[in-house]
Amino acid sequence: MADHVRFRAPVACGWLFRLMSLIVRGEERASWFAGRKAGLDSLWVLAERGELAGEVSGCLAWLYRDALAKACESRCSGLNPRRWVRGPAFVMAAAAAAVLCLGAGTHGFAATRSLLCAFRDTANPANQNRLMANLFPTVFALGSALIVAIGRISLRGRNWRYVAFFLSKTFSVVTMVVLLWVEGGAAFRSSIPNPTLRALAGGLLLAAVFAGAASWAMLWSIADQNHRCSVCLRRLIAPVRIGSWASVFEPATVEWLCEDGHGALCEQELETGNPNRWIALEPVVASTSSANR
Repeated sequence: MADHVRFRAPVACGWLFRLMSLIVRGEERASWFAGRKAGLDSLWVLAERGELAGEVSGCLAWLYRDALAKACESRCSGLNPRRWVRGPAFVMAAAAAAVLCLGAGTHGFAATRSLLCAFRDTANPANQNRLMANLFPTVFALGSALIVAIGRISLRGRNWRYVAFFLSKTFSVVTMVVLLWVEGGAAFRSSIPNPTLRALAGGLLLAAVFAGAASWAMLWSIADQNHRCSVCLRRLIAPVRIGSWASVFEPATVEWLCEDGHGALCEQELETGNPNRWIALEPVVASTSSANR
């Protein structure tokens, strides 16, 4: 009897299910709550008839556990780690995590902050030498990166999201390379006791590596951007090679598809001077509605 009295709170039980429904995805929330509410009503009817004597609390607890499990399953069913990795958010999150890790490992960018302080006091000859030793390789590396970028990507006709993502991604990657040069170069040179070897290995050789890394970062950013959808900015998938290397009319190309159906990229494999072509696909819903009309 006490168990039956404790169950006399259908309104409170319904509100608990309503709170659980916030976990469910929006398009499935109404049907999920209707199913859980029907189960609760059925349990209440059986309890009123006295058919669940001493088992009401256990049945109610099972109903709650099942509802919570189904709610979490509904929320996680739409999660696709591979899809998220192919999206633009993963690149920006990885860049932010790399900057945070570098800052934590260099005591808050100690060498960069010291270089900025030296920039404020240029009257000191030692500060001038430090600035020149870091400024020239940086300008040379950025210039090399800009040279390799010429003609490899075209932003004409692209939407603002495409352009903004490319610029922010390129800025993040190149900035990471510059920070690695400043912070890692200072630590590397401080570990070489020989002045001549420090100037050669920590100066000329490391500057050449820095320029190559900056150019590689620019090439990676351009190659990554060229294989992204113009609409959703996700990495294209399912490459299919068509054509022939020996054919002039049907040259060898690779077609990439957007997993959301926004379009396809036709990438030229031969250096024929023909640019890559982006073929936009019409949405299925729009085409179906137009056909019905």
